[in-house]
Amino acid sequence: VTATASPANGGAVSGAGSHQDGSSVTLIATPAQGYEFTGWSGDASGSSGTITLTADAAKSVTASFRVVTTEEVIHSLFRWLGK
Repeated sequence: VTATASPANGGAVSGAGSHQDGSSVTLIATPAQGYEFTGWSGDASGSSGTITLTADAAKSVTASFRVVTTEEVIHSLFRWLGK
């Protein structure tokens, strides 16, 4: 299982590599500071930061990330504070 982050500096993906045929593979997308995870593409899809695949063929997955703006961070803080 091959996994990449897009953009490369947006985060990291753990769990990729060689796995026994038929085994379950869990991939975890971890955003870098200032980024958020937006979804999976390639041989997987979804918006959860953790996915499980079956290693039944060569698979390639991309974890996509986007920059979180300062305005979004401030807005989220006010929402969290209930203002």
